[in-house]
Amino acid sequence: MEVLCRHRTKEEMIIRGFLLSLITLPVIYACDYKLSHEKPREMEQEARLDSIPAVSPVRETLPVSSFGDAADDPAIWHTALGNTLILGTDKKSGLNVYNMTGDLRQFLAIGRVNNVDIAGSLAVATNRTTRTLDVLKLAKNEEVSKVASYPLPFADPYGVCAFRRGGLVHVFAGDKNGRLQYRALSEEGVLVDEREEDVWKFESQTEGCVISPTRRLLFVGEEEKGIHVFDINGPNLAHLKLLTHESLNFDIEGLTIYDRDQSEFLVASSQGDSTFVLFELPTLRYRLKFAIQSSKDGAIDGVTDTDGLAASGRNIPGFPLGLLVVQDGFNTRPKENQNFKVIDWRDIDDLLVSEQ
Repeated sequence: MEVLCRHRTKEEMIIRGFLLSLITLPVIYACDYKLSHEKPREMEQEARLDSIPAVSPVRETLPVSSFGDAADDPAIWHTALGNTLILGTDKKSGLNVYNMTGDLRQFLAIGRVNNVDIAGSLAVATNRTTRTLDVLKLAKNEEVSKVASYPLPFADPYGVCAFRRGGLVHVFAGDKNGRLQYRALSEEGVLVDEREEDVWKFESQTEGCVISPTRRLLFVGEEEKGIHVFDINGPNLAHLKLLTHESLNFDIEGLTIYDRDQSEFLVASSQGDSTFVLFELPTLRYRLKFAIQSSKDGAIDGVTDTDGLAASGRNIPGFPLGLLVVQDGFNTRPKENQNFKVIDWRDIDDLLVSEQ
């Protein structure tokens, strides 16, 4: 009886081992398949980008603290003390503030902030934890503090953009279902105009948006369609056109405007092929498509799968023509959490000249 019991246990172990192999084999095969195909995909992308003009980052920020798809959207802050700081969202935990060497000087653990923009002495951010529009004060001593949160009727807030006009900060915020809402704030961050109804409803998901205050134009990227162009008058929008071009490879993610000496360019993140596309304003004439490759010394990796980006044409130390800051979806040298890369606009300007 004792021998029979031991024999039966051995059979069970054999059966269990067989069943376990059936369960784990597909998983092992899938992992091997992914690893074997990952390198060819990378090589294919590199080969595809070989024919596209490229620039390289000159600086980068420290990685965000959260693992995975976390870094998302930057904003450039020219402070009252004459310095330049970078605000960068960690959409899993909060908002980072970096100096121009890429070091972290402040972190605000305010929740899953997705996008951020700056207008005057205020920053505004969409918060997916609280489903609010968060308002942050940019103080003269270069400290950032949250001063208010206003509810948004979104299950999942996404893009946000703002501009200052007539003593007010005008804000547009969107969600993944294509809704667009308007808020107006005083320059101290007090809510003075809230509309319950959407000011626009897109057919599909939007995220990146940016405003040209000088031309009263709002640009909203509908990820799978193109870039919508609106004339803005407070909360009132007039749809002018849907900007599409063969250079845009969906998804369309971040949008920003480079403005210097009355020369403006709309810059779009073409996430589908990890490139960036420039259109001249106000004509919307296509000017350039470029990639961001690794630095010549290999110290800073190139940029892929970008979400948000921000540009400035202001002359600052080391960047006489301004800069472009972009989120990097895969921070590989060394392999770390996502971060933000800084590009000298002079390098982009050289491409614009060579492409004429």
